[in-house]
Amino acid sequence: MVFKKNKKASQGIGTLIIFISMVLVAAVAAGVLIQTSSSLQSKALDVGKQSQERVTTTMDIVKVSATDASDHMLNNGTDKLMVIVRLGAGSEAIKLSDLKIRFSTLDFTDMLSYNTTASVTNFASSTGQDYIMVGDSITLEFIVPVDIRESEQIRLLFIPKMGTPYPVDVTTPSVMVGKVLDLR
Repeated sequence: MVFKKNKKASQGIGTLIIFISMVLVAAVAAGVLIQTSSSLQSKALDVGKQSQERVTTTMDIVKVSATDASDHMLNNGTDKLMVIVRLGAGSEAIKLSDLKIRFSTLDFTDMLSYNTTASVTNFASSTGQDYIMVGDSITLEFIVPVDIRESEQIRLLFIPKMGTPYPVDVTTPSVMVGKVLDLR
């Protein structure tokens, strides 16, 4: 029996080997692309969440009041300023230790930090909560750090760690009397 050499069969096996190697290279490349896209998607979600927190974390000021204006002024070191706050629509919870309040008058500015007891340099939560949660209204209070007279402007700037600073401007009444004074 005589075998005939068939060149077509040799070419077919060579083509098959090249085809298999191309499929293997394509599979490895696809795996690398899938892993890279997964990593990029994870980073994009993190950046999106941080951006959303920065844009949507706001506060609403419900009421601003002061105690003991019976002597026609708010006295440095003794009288309290109380602010009822709640989260704005779509906001995430705010940890009070991540919140600063800048207290300003025409000739005085001070930065207040959170503490468990109110003082001239610290604000406190009257409810003892350390967070402002969705749906909660809490009272933040601090002792007035400077004498405030009648018809004087006060600016409170609430500065969360993440989110938009929220200014509150109030002007004391032209006649301050009584134990509790509503400023806003």
